[in-house]
Amino acid sequence: MIHVLMLINFMTNGGPSRVVENIAYGLNKKHFKVTVFTFIDENHPDVIKRLEDQGINVVSLNFSKSLKEIIKNRKLIIKKIQALSPDIIHAHSIVPAFLALSCHFPVKRIATIHNIMNEDYRYTYGTLKGALLVKTHLLFLKKFDAVIGCSESANAFLKKHIKKSICIRNGVAISKPSKNSRATIRKALKINQTDILYVYGGVFNQRKRVEQLAKLFHFNHQSDEYLLLVGKGDQKSAIENLHDSHILLLDFRDNIMDYYSAADAYISNSSSEGMPIAVIEALGLGLPCLLSNIGPHNELFAIDRNTYIGETFNEKNFAEKKSQLRHRLSNIDRTAIISFQRNNYSCNNMAAQYSDIYYNIMREG
Repeated sequence: MIHVLMLINFMTNGGPSRVVENIAYGLNKKHFKVTVFTFIDENHPDVIKRLEDQGINVVSLNFSKSLKEIIKNRKLIIKKIQALSPDIIHAHSIVPAFLALSCHFPVKRIATIHNIMNEDYRYTYGTLKGALLVKTHLLFLKKFDAVIGCSESANAFLKKHIKKSICIRNGVAISKPSKNSRATIRKALKINQTDILYVYGGVFNQRKRVEQLAKLFHFNHQSDEYLLLVGKGDQKSAIENLHDSHILLLDFRDNIMDYYSAADAYISNSSSEGMPIAVIEALGLGLPCLLSNIGPHNELFAIDRNTYIGETFNEKNFAEKKSQLRHRLSNIDRTAIISFQRNNYSCNNMAAQYSDIYYNIMREG
């Protein structure tokens, strides 16, 4: 049996955490033992409970979100990892990559990159610090046994620096929404059952361009169209200042799938992604998507041109593309969209590909 230790900062209901969770769920437990190891005190208790209910071992050290504290306690963290005797450390993000390399005992190391790092780090940390982090992260990755990009777009950047990198697309198991959630949520939002509702779930920040999305919608919506933004971030007050009753703001919700099921389409204006989990989840419920014209979004549309999953837009053609999507809503084959997600972005497909990677690096000795 191969013991895989998933090393991640903390586990939440979004992004890389969902990928870790779904790899852990999808692996054959007869051949793999999985431990999820976190070291920052921001775990979501529901996520931890879901993992433990599936028989997955979780180790949480609960340090504060401070690089200085992590470095100060590095030896303790490494000691805890070594005591678990993993065969493979699977690192997610830059600090886990650093910790994986600090383990000076026989172990295989792989890393999954969940972003296009030169874009993401620039938006998150600024030009100079972002560039330094990109350079540092790439230096770490060159010492790993395997490096995986979560999309062809993410891997295209990695390939320029790490020739052995490969692509394994993100995949998720789709949670069923609550019974009658569409009617219940719409009633709570005080919108009609026949109104057109677009939903976005995530953070409101510069990279996601949620403020710009709200402004585009503010100037280009019809009387029966609503935009539901679920999340939080530093752009929230600017969105509130639009004073538009057709733009609805909610904080993060644990039952986000209920809100997706209440919508007619998923919408995102993100400027940079790895491979967005929220979009994959929306597709898994049969929602068409209205997405910004960026590499990872275009990659979604390019996989299967025969299945209509929505439209991509830019700032100039937003109204036109929204109109095109709306025109097709009544005739969209939602079953085909669900099949599209299952065929290309399922938990089992992703886990099977990671299984192959684990087997291969263990055979290499």
